[in-house]
Amino acid sequence: MQKKFKMSKLMQGICGISLATLSAGSLAGEWENNVPMGGFSDVNIYTPDSASPAGETGKRALMLVLPGCAQPNNNFLTANLEDAAEEHGIVIAVPKGEHYQNSQCYHWWDTTRNRTHKDLLNIKELTDEMTVSSVYNIDDDQVYIAGISAGATFAAIAGCVFPDVFAGVSPSAGPTIGVGSGDAFTFKAVTPAVIKQRCESYATSSYKDDLQTQVTVVAHGTADTLVPTSYNEQNAKGYAALYGASRESVTTTIIDEPGHTATEHIWKRGDDTVLSMLWFEGLGHAWSGGTGATGGYIGSDSINVASYLGAFFAENNLRLNSAPQIASLTAIDNNSSLEIDGIATDIDGSVENVAIEIVKLESSPGVPLSTPELIGTFNVDVDANGNFGYSSATLADALYKVNVIATDNKGKDSTISSTSQRIGEPPADSAPVLSNVAVNVTGQCATVSGDIFDANQNANSVAVTITGPSASSATVVVDGADTSFTSATVCDLTGGDYSVTVVASDDTSLDSDAVVESFNIDAGKTGDYNYHIAEGHITWGVGYPNCVITYGTNEFTMYNETVGTNQCQWVDSVDPSCAGPVQACEPVVNDMDNDGVLDGVDNCIDIPNPDQLDSDGDGVGDACPINPTDCTDHSATNTAHYAGGRATYLWGSYYAVGSGDYLGLAYSTTNLAETSTGHYDLGTCP
Repeated sequence: MQKKFKMSKLMQGICGISLATLSAGSLAGEWENNVPMGGFSDVNIYTPDSASPAGETGKRALMLVLPGCAQPNNNFLTANLEDAAEEHGIVIAVPKGEHYQNSQCYHWWDTTRNRTHKDLLNIKELTDEMTVSSVYNIDDDQVYIAGISAGATFAAIAGCVFPDVFAGVSPSAGPTIGVGSGDAFTFKAVTPAVIKQRCESYATSSYKDDLQTQVTVVAHGTADTLVPTSYNEQNAKGYAALYGASRESVTTTIIDEPGHTATEHIWKRGDDTVLSMLWFEGLGHAWSGGTGATGGYIGSDSINVASYLGAFFAENNLRLNSAPQIASLTAIDNNSSLEIDGIATDIDGSVENVAIEIVKLESSPGVPLSTPELIGTFNVDVDANGNFGYSSATLADALYKVNVIATDNKGKDSTISSTSQRIGEPPADSAPVLSNVAVNVTGQCATVSGDIFDANQNANSVAVTITGPSASSATVVVDGADTSFTSATVCDLTGGDYSVTVVASDDTSLDSDAVVESFNIDAGKTGDYNYHIAEGHITWGVGYPNCVITYGTNEFTMYNETVGTNQCQWVDSVDPSCAGPVQACEPVVNDMDNDGVLDGVDNCIDIPNPDQLDSDGDGVGDACPINPTDCTDHSATNTAHYAGGRATYLWGSYYAVGSGDYLGLAYSTTNLAETSTGHYDLGTCP
């Protein structure tokens, strides 16, 4: 799926988003630089000429952006932030930390994380001062915080410490909250449960509930060689656990300009989108500024993330727009017309419209239609108390279903409420009828669903019986007005062939004909990551990082799924990101050194090494000697290594690409041994 998120000012005007100047005293459309505010002595602030399309009419949103290490806040003056500000009515504030550590870093590894500590206190005071100011005209339900690298992790911490303040959080290319300063360049696995616990502890019991009204965007450049990209997935899973959200199966390509794209993954809690994970295509370690962005650690290879955040937060802010609710829905037969009534309410706005759909379920009384017939969809208003009503035209004698959906003043829809009602005299008692019965198998779990028709509207239950290598049964309570059912999901089924028998019953003890369906359970392969690597399901490079994020050293189950012509992939039963490489469905089983590890995944094919130890992480097992002819020495200053792509830089220090070995300061002369393409170790070749 692809979507283009950027909207021009012309289109905003067409869509009704106000671009009018908010007040004569506002500092519209300009940067204020080096402003002392809220405990910070240097804040760059951009105030747009537009209002937010969401929330209170005429108000603006506020987004704080925290720089990374050794990244002056002035760098963001050329990061296209003003484009996002104007597009989405956001005041942008970029503060320089007052308590920077080491090479001008927000102190994200500081173990004190509370509302009165150093720059956390300054962030709160800055936000408070801006939200009460008539100059900026901020809606305090639209306050967000974002950051890059060290600023990303500090922004994530601030989002946990102040969940009552920040409705949205967006860390880009930052380590996970709570890891140490030494983990910035070497990935440290943390389970989602631990991330959740850390964030809730920072919030304390006083503010923990506010986390459930917060949304988050995590992001990382695909070409980042400084901060491990594995942190992006890990951070997303931590927020998913925190919010109780489930990952959607669809992946979307976000298009800013041609050649400037990002990949979007979404998590939802119920109907609400609460988490997005972005991958900035082709971007290194930088804030993603989009086309034309310049400056240190400001990248132009991907999308303008600030514009994305403006749209995402405005659309999904849980503090702005709860979905309408429908209650007391009824439909009665009034002289061959359906008299439909109900109540539609919206706690944070108003209900603008109620759509009523009438569907005919029978061709004649007691005879179901194979395809229900839509009679029509009718839009009605609500009164001041939320009451709505509709009287249909005269309808033929039959059973009808009524579906109702309400839409609020911000365009958000309620869930569908349904009821059914008969026009005319009911037919003689008859048994329910089942159709479209299906079994959805996921891993070792099976869910049975189907359609149910009951001409007398007195069906009361659906019995589901599973037989096979392991047996189970469930009874689903249904209402006579229901036209579909879903059984409870049955899990932990052992592998093998199964059958399911489904029977519906009504209040008069009449049973439907039994429907029997067959299905198969693949029990998969279960073991820890070492087992799956040894079996060739995952490799150290593909699968291992994401599997360890989720499971650590615990066991997990993987299934071999077909993904193309004679192409298969092992995928975890719970976490789809824990997946191995795409490979032939019938891999060649070779083990030249007879160590029990297949050649396709063995990191030392010629010498037995069942433990697969690889201390330096270069993909070559410790058992394999390095051939001196394959190693090249590079002696130079660290700045020259950095310029030559052999070293990375952060916080005034240099680190070898590949091994991550600490090299010291700028003008130290070091020798790097290139033991494989793109992998450098401190020292000389053997």
